[in-house]
Amino acid sequence: MACEIRDVLVIVSKLAVVASALVVLGAACSSGGQGPARAVTRPARVASPLINGRPRAAFVSVGASSEPWTLPTGVSRSVVLPDGNGFVVLGGLVIGDTSTSRILQVDPVSGGSRIAGHLALAVHDGAGAEIGNRFFVFGGGSTTSVALVQAWNAGSAGEVARLPEARSDLSAATLQGTTYIVGGFDGSAMTPTVLATTDGVALRPVANLAIPVRYAAVAALGSTLWVMGGVTSTSEGGTTDTDAVQKVDLISGRVTIAGRLLEPMGHATALVLDGQIFVLGGRSGTVPSAAIFRLDAASGGLVPAGHLPEAVSDAGSVVVRGVGYLVGGEVASPADPLDMVVALRPSPQQGS
Repeated sequence: MACEIRDVLVIVSKLAVVASALVVLGAACSSGGQGPARAVTRPARVASPLINGRPRAAFVSVGASSEPWTLPTGVSRSVVLPDGNGFVVLGGLVIGDTSTSRILQVDPVSGGSRIAGHLALAVHDGAGAEIGNRFFVFGGGSTTSVALVQAWNAGSAGEVARLPEARSDLSAATLQGTTYIVGGFDGSAMTPTVLATTDGVALRPVANLAIPVRYAAVAALGSTLWVMGGVTSTSEGGTTDTDAVQKVDLISGRVTIAGRLLEPMGHATALVLDGQIFVLGGRSGTVPSAAIFRLDAASGGLVPAGHLPEAVSDAGSVVVRGVGYLVGGEVASPADPLDMVVALRPSPQQGS
């Protein structure tokens, strides 16, 4: 056996010498016979096989399970933001279809929670961001749609700015220190302008949606803002949804319809896990969904990626230490919100 291996190695070595000679001869010919050409070494363009320590594109689905603990009370249509090793739940609707000003701090490890403060104005259907160690709530609905921008870090929140117009049912996504405020309506008309802010106070327009929507699932990745589905009717309780996936180029401000959902959908939420965008729950018309979809950025479409423990719409979502959480929400009515919290973890299913 040792002799056979040695013979193979000798043959391989000779082949390598021949191949090297052919390369040199080819280089000399390409130089017009003026002598040997200089060797040019180009680094191989190999994509990194890892993202956050895991194989690139290894995860194409999400495992979802209800936590063994619940929120102290049901809540939907709230702003949920990361807070160190936990998260905060700001405002929203509580039992009886009533807006709350409560700010709840939650520890997802122990399931413990405490009331940490209150908003200056009780709102639901607002959008939020953590900026400079403060938590911002943009707009929302109270008795009417409001333009108020509230900021909180301890005690009670205060008014720090105002949106250009009243806006509720809006969404927000933060990317590389800039927060983008998307969709919503002022109580009578849609607001197509996408706003950007780096401090929560100064807001500038950066784009206009091709299809004005409210209750859209919104996420940002790379240099792109994705606006998936949403409600297009302005009537209270309107159920006219869109299946459009709008792609906002944050460099040029260009907005295109990049793809279509499997069916029209609104009231869903989106988050980024392991460098991929997932859309959770929502509803088509009045029918809530338990589906989890993954955005295929190449086609602009959404593909099935799992299921929630139960159908839910109008939930909040947040990512803490690599784990996603779906917080509260509703099934049949905003008057009876859920107190459940669902943990979302990428499933080790190998993909292409």
